[in-house]
This record gives sequence, structure tokens and C-alpha cells, in this order.
Amino acid sequence: MSRSEGGIEGNMNAPPAGSGRRKRDLLPTNATATDNGSICSTERVDGGLNAGAVVGMGSGPTPVVHHRSATTTTQTRYGPPVVTFPDHAPPVTARTLQQLELPRVINNAKLRHDINFDPHLHFRPNPDAMRGERKRREAEAYWAALGDDLEQCALLGDEELWETPVVPPRVQRVLAEIRDILRSLVPERDVSVIDDTLDLPLLVQQIRRASLDYQRLAGWLSGVLKTHCAPMRDAWVDDMQEEFERAARDDDRGALVEGIRTLFGILEAMKLDVANHQVRNLRTLLVEDTVNFERHLFRRRIEKGELDVRLARRWYERAQRDCASSGIEMNASGGMNNTQTNSNNNRTVATLVRAIVESLASSSSTRSSLPDTFEFDRDRIHALQWELQGMVALEVCMKRFELFVHEDLRRRGPIPARIIRDLRGALLLLMEDEHHDDEDEEGSGGEESQQQQQRSWNQQVDELALVMARAAHRLSSGSQHHHLRSWSEQHQQTVRRLEEHLQRDLAIGDNPHCVGGDNTSSGLWRHFEEKTLRKLSAGTISQTIVFLEG
Repeated sequence: MSRSEGGIEGNMNAPPAGSGRRKRDLLPTNATATDNGSICSTERVDGGLNAGAVVGMGSGPTPVVHHRSATTTTQTRYGPPVVTFPDHAPPVTARTLQQLELPRVINNAKLRHDINFDPHLHFRPNPDAMRGERKRREAEAYWAALGDDLEQCALLGDEELWETPVVPPRVQRVLAEIRDILRSLVPERDVSVIDDTLDLPLLVQQIRRASLDYQRLAGWLSGVLKTHCAPMRDAWVDDMQEEFERAARDDDRGALVEGIRTLFGILEAMKLDVANHQVRNLRTLLVEDTVNFERHLFRRRIEKGELDVRLARRWYERAQRDCASSGIEMNASGGMNNTQTNSNNNRTVATLVRAIVESLASSSSTRSSLPDTFEFDRDRIHALQWELQGMVALEVCMKRFELFVHEDLRRRGPIPARIIRDLRGALLLLMEDEHHDDEDEEGSGGEESQQQQQRSWNQQVDELALVMARAAHRLSSGSQHHHLRSWSEQHQQTVRRLEEHLQRDLAIGDNPHCVGGDNTSSGLWRHFEEKTLRKLSAGTISQTIVFLEG
């Protein structure tokens, strides 16, 4: 059996393919890309998947331990009847994996929009998310319950204990899911081999009689997986087979559970390999068809009454009035001035960009300030807002340090460039660490995220003040501090005074401290935010017009 031949055999006694086989770098072209809920960062959005959202271990039905329930039999278009169980689903199932099939990906509006902004967009695990941690705990509970059921299966061959031995539904469901997932991974010519070898009634009968050879089954599975998976997965497949062999050799149910768990991990990884390969190949076509696809998508939603365009029109008309009242227009080269634009396109670009940039202000909620037509961009715009607020906070801290040195410490002359450089680097590092910590938390965006951001600055005030105080004391000569105690008292006093300033300076949003003149403690934030927004708006408008006219 070799990758080049592509076929598989149904004899479980057949040894795995040897090391001399030829390998294919890509999965079969007729394999179907599907999603697994356990490691894909995807979720359902309007009939598709959200490639930017986080889904941890297990999507679809929550994989928790349930009481036993009745089973049902469903006749499929091809192959034997499929036995389904309302409960006892593993963390990864054929149903959840279907979410990444090619038709789903092509009709996934969120993914098709995001792929325009991320050339390396792909489905990947996200184990750091809070939801992922919860799903991992649920998966651990499931595998522990499966271990208990396998212990029960080991006793089914004892006729003295069982009048009518029954294989636990959870074990039957695992076998059915392995078969169904494999069927979606192999070419159609090999589906019958999968059905014959993983004949569920036969496997259940062998388990009931305690005669199922897990080691032989693992050897056959190993050969099938190596035939159809990428060569980089071979070592993982070998690990799975070793776990099954150890389970058979030592009668170790724990090793058997680990082997099954590894098998599901390999199957979902193969699904991701197929999906990511197809996304890479289709990216150019999807990007080129974005405008046509989204125009039809929004037209259908408008016709169905799912989208109220009146809100978007009012938002744009208000932006037009604001732009006209401020006197901001664009010339043909993209520069901002107070003259009429040379084209309606330039005026439209200026209005649209300025309105979007204004939504990044600290007093604005990205969820409420933008119409529903920005639903695919709301998270991206909120991330820009967070980044911009970090830039403003850094400039506020640097200006506050300069004012503190000159006014509070009464030091004359310029501050050494080395101290300014080191302070900026230390503050930037501190803010980036806090930003990454907040990204790991599951937020809802909008006003709640604004409040979270406000709490973030307030919680950092003491750390920011401490860093700035250290830089301030570097400006003082050592001869001014004859005693350690006096230096410590002065340092603590400096930290307290800086904290008081920063509490006012970093009071963002509609806080009354945000109003005031330039360079005052209450107006620093507003001053630097408006300056940053103007610079961002001008640069974005200029680059956009250059792109459109190019």
C-alpha cells in the first residue's frame, strides 16, 4: 500500500506501508475539506464560518458526560445504515467537521471578507482562549468517561457477569465517528473498504465477545492514514499505533484511550490540512470575487428585510455634514485642504475614511457608532481603536514626564535622548504586555470593551508611574541623596505625584477631565488623540486615493 497508488485494503492483517513508499506532499484533490470544532478557530456566521472567532475543544454539541440514551438508525444514500446517538458524542465528530467542507468555505461570508486583509488566513488552534480552556476541560471529562466504558467492555466476555452484554453507547459512537470521518477523507473508490472494515455491527459483536483485536485494527488504521495524510503526520500516526500496541500488550485501558484520542487528533489535523490547502489555492479567486459576492449577499439581506439600510444612509449623511462643516476636502493628489475636490470619488473617500477614523476615538463605541454594514469589520476596527488608544497613552505619558521634569522637578534644559529612548521603550513594553493579556480574555466589544480599556489604564497607573519615577531619578545626581532613607522617601513622593497626574491624564472617554487646553493635565489626552486621528485620517485618505487612481 503506497501513497502513489492511493487505494487502501480492508484486511486488518496487512502490515503498514514500508519506509520505501513514495510520499505525496498534498492531500487527495478529491478529499473534502471539513471543520472540526476542537482546534479550528471558526464558528458559524450567517450560514458560514467566522474565521476570526475562537472555538476551543469541541464544537456543535457540547462534549460532556451524559446519562445513557436510546440509539436510532438512519439510512444514508450510500453504505450501511448509520447508528446515531443523541448523546455520547466525542469532542470531534463528522458533523462538526462538515463545517469546513468546500461549499461551506466558499459561501462563508466572514471568511471571504477576512481573506482580503490577511494573506495568510488559515484555520488553526487557539488554546489560549477562555472558551478553549472550557472545551478542553469538557474533552478531558469525555475521555475519562470513555476509559470507564472501555473498562466495562473488558468484562463483557465474562458470561457469569452478563446475561445480555451491552456495549456502552459511548464506545459505539466513537467507532461510528471514526468510520464516518475516514469516509470523508478517502477517495470514493475506497469508501466501501472503510465500510467493510469498520462494520459497526461486527465490531460491536466482537467487543461484546471480548474478541476485538485493537492492535490489528490500529495497524490497519495506520496504513490508511499514511496513505492519505501528509508525510509530516507519519510520526504522529506511528505514536498512535504504539499506544494501541502498548494497550494490547499491557492490557492498559488508559493507553487505549490515549490511542483513540490521538487518532481523533490526526483525523482533525488531516481535515485542517485539506481545508487550509484549499483556502490557499482559492484565495486569488475569492479576493477577485469579493465585491460581486458581497454585493449579492447584502442585496439578498436587504430584500429579505434582514438589513435596514436606512441606518447606514443616516450614518453616511451625518458624516457628510460633519466633513462639510469642518471644511475638510481632498485634492486630486490626495492631500487635505480647504478647497473643493476634483471628483466625487475623492469626496466620498474623504467622507467615508474620516467617519471610520472618528469611530476610533475614545469617546466612541465601535459597536454603536458604525452601521450594520460594517458587521464583518467591527472586530478589526475595534482592534485598531485599541491600538490607537495605546499610541495616545504612550504620547501622553511621555509628555507628562517632560512636564513633570520641568515643572515639578524644576529641571532646566533638554532631557537626555538616552533617558527618553529608554523610558519610551519601557512604557511601550509595559503597555504591550497589558494589551496581550486583554486579548487573551473573551470580550464582547463595544461599550463593555471601552470600560475594560478604561479599567486597563487605571490598573496600570501605578506601574506607569513607577517606571517614570525611575527615569526621573536618573536625571538627579547621586550627590543629592546622602542617605538611603531620604532617597526612598523622595522616590515614593515622586511616584505618588506622578500617579495623581496620570489618573487625570489617562481618564479617557466622556470623562470631564478630557476637556481642557493643550498641555494641561486635563487636556493631554484630547490633544494627542485629536492629533493622532488627524494624522491617521490624512494618511489613509491619501493612500486610498492613490490606490484608486493608480
